[in-house]
Amino acid sequence: GAGAGAGAGGSLRARRSHAAYSWLLRDASPKLGDSYVPQLGDEVVYVPHGHHAFLEHSVNKAADRPWLSLGAPGSWRHAEPARVCEMRYAISQDGRDETVAVLRLRLADPASSNFGAEFTLELPRLEDADFLVPAHRYRAASARRWRTDDRCAVCWQDAGADGALTDAWYRGVVVGETSEANERGETSGAAAAAWRGSPWNALTVEYYNISDPEDKTQDHSFWELHDEEILGRGAKNDKGELVDADAPRLDDATSRKLADRVRRARAKPAYDVFVDEIEANASFPQRDGSDANYCALVPVPVCLDLVARRLRNRYYRSIGGVTHDVSTIRSNCELFNGLDSEYTEAAAKLERELINGYSEMDLAAPVEGVAAAATMPPPVAVTSPGRGRRR
Repeated sequence: GAGAGAGAGGSLRARRSHAAYSWLLRDASPKLGDSYVPQLGDEVVYVPHGHHAFLEHSVNKAADRPWLSLGAPGSWRHAEPARVCEMRYAISQDGRDETVAVLRLRLADPASSNFGAEFTLELPRLEDADFLVPAHRYRAASARRWRTDDRCAVCWQDAGADGALTDAWYRGVVVGETSEANERGETSGAAAAAWRGSPWNALTVEYYNISDPEDKTQDHSFWELHDEEILGRGAKNDKGELVDADAPRLDDATSRKLADRVRRARAKPAYDVFVDEIEANASFPQRDGSDANYCALVPVPVCLDLVARRLRNRYYRSIGGVTHDVSTIRSNCELFNGLDSEYTEAAAKLERELINGYSEMDLAAPVEGVAAAATMPPPVAVTSPGRGRRR
């Protein structure tokens, strides 16, 4: 919600585009092939090699590499089950002004040498494959055990005539499954050895419906691949898009109770300022007499209407997703209006009304059922250019 703000200071950017944060405002159940959008409490699998490849293209060269800084040498595996135990949003400082999710991950496999250890990373909107993979997707893809000559389908995002990205499914066949794929592009033998056995880009796919020789063969991670038959028989939404039918979802009874609370809150005049999404070009007066653009300061303009749509569309995977959205409404209000604002006081009251009686998730609970990955060799001090690939 916005009111008479506390004042943001002279460093505030003039405005940001809606595209800078829209990836964090999705409100529908996940589609098959969607990139990962985090929720508090999520079970994920963290892939160090994928994070390494991302960081090698990042302007933030000081970003933490947890497989180097956390735990004893040789204690990390190429894929580590984890849980999102804390999260917040922030506006990136890399010149693009895009919103990133700042995630605190807790390694959650009791069999891991680093079980219980925590680290923080920034997750932006990715154009490459996910290095944080939803655990349900990783389990299913791992059990599929892809081999050479297996036919598959992969979801890419293609730019239309208007520049908008749309999902496009491409069919192909696995033509390679050795560790050679994830060693290509490394600048030294030591770098290649560091990732030997990694599942990241460890499968090579040759596409049927691509004629350009440069694009016809691509390296992929196994969680990107789907059975070709899914294109014909997979579950679809009312738009005809394939949905991720195996994704965890908040139970119906809890969703209905929370939706009723949101409906009643939206009807109260005291909460009018929290109902609708604040547009990217909206500005409001500050106490010093100036105007400030709301979305230039607030990373993600979460509102009650968004929470209602997400409950209706079964977007939430657990109660943590709901409570985090509601707390974000309150923290946004604090950020823009100040702690002593009447709007902030109303937002805190709204938060109590919506989530009162719902116990917090056990964010220390283990993530189970993920097949153990190979152990990484002790780290060496090398870097490589990595490899970028649009989804």
